[in-house]
Formats: sequence, C-alpha cells, structure tokens
Amino acid sequence: MIATIRRHPERASHDRDLLNGLLETQSCGVLSSISDNGEPWAVPILHALDGDRILFHGSTGAGLLSHLVAGAPTVYTVFVLDGWVVGHTRFHSSAMYRSATVHGSLADLGGHEKEDALTAFLESIFPGRSTEVRHHSRKEFAATRICALPITSDNWLYKARSHGANEPQEETDAWAGLIPVNHTLGEPVRAPWSNAPLPDSVKRLIGGLDDQPW
Repeated sequence: MIATIRRHPERASHDRDLLNGLLETQSCGVLSSISDNGEPWAVPILHALDGDRILFHGSTGAGLLSHLVAGAPTVYTVFVLDGWVVGHTRFHSSAMYRSATVHGSLADLGGHEKEDALTAFLESIFPGRSTEVRHHSRKEFAATRICALPITSDNWLYKARSHGANEPQEETDAWAGLIPVNHTLGEPVRAPWSNAPLPDSVKRLIGGLDDQPW
C-alpha cells in the first residue's frame, strides 16, 4: 500500500471485489495531479473499469490528460453517498459512504488498443450500445484520447462506512437513525429529432420498462 488509513482503520478494506463494485457502479470521480508550476490540478471525469485498469477518455486537447500521459503522477478518487446517519448528538451525526483512491501514472493508448478501449468504455456505461451505432469517424478517432490507469496490488485504498447510528453511551431522548440515499435512473426522454424506437441498450440500462410504449 502506498499509504495507510489512520482515521477509522476498521472501515478500510483491501478486498478487490469491493473496489471493483464501486468502480463498476459509479462512473465518475475526480482525477488529480500537480501542475508544472506546483499548483493542485483536479478535474471531474467519467471512467470505465476494464479488467485491471481504469479507462479515461477526453479530447486530445484536454490539458490534464496531456499532462498525465507525459508522466506526471496522478490520484483518482471515487466517492458515493449511501445514506445520512442522524446521530443522537451533533458530534455523532455522519454518513454512510463508499470511497476509493487509485494512484499511479496514465498510459496513452493508440491504434487497435485505442479502438478496443473506446468500445470497452462505451460498453461499460451503455452495454450493447456499440452494436447499435456507427464506429468513430477518422476525424473523431483522431480527436479523442483514451488513457489507462493500472490497478495493482498496492496502489489503491478503499474505505466505507456501512452502518447507521452508533448506540449512545449516555442517556438521551433524541431521535437517531438512518436516511438512505438512493440513486435511480428516470424514464428516458427522446431527443426531439429522433424517431427511432427505444434501443435494447437503453432498455437494459433502465430495466423493467420493456412493456412501455416507447
């Protein structure tokens, strides 16, 4: 490990399945580094988990990605809020969450590897979509950068709080408990210019709406 979690170490885990689950269900995070003049540099970005690496994509003109593929070190942070913990005091109120950081250096992908990675990125977010739409044009392909951050045995940290309010060690008449935070997809809204039926990839993504009159 490149570091250890000192605050509530019992919430840390090195179970790779937990890391994969977080990266698979949460598609965005913050990619951070230090600029050439020593200032912090952080950008919210989408990601896709592809085996033992995390994929990021953007414009070839994107400043941070260019900085990182040139060799600058980076850390990627993913965090999801699962619930509000209402404690019996101000001090004991908290949150249920899952979080991870992955450190390393980005590799710039090219050629067939780039094409495969772009497909994997799309399939990670919209499974099946790559068979429903055309491939990148040569201009689009040239304008797009896709990079990979390897996941090794010792370059990531995972931490989570998965329980509600702690039992008080004092007399109290305050209400305490948990307010779950749910993340759900809404019904799809057709683009005004689109007349095509709802594709299978979107049906699978939203789930349970196959019988709706789209």
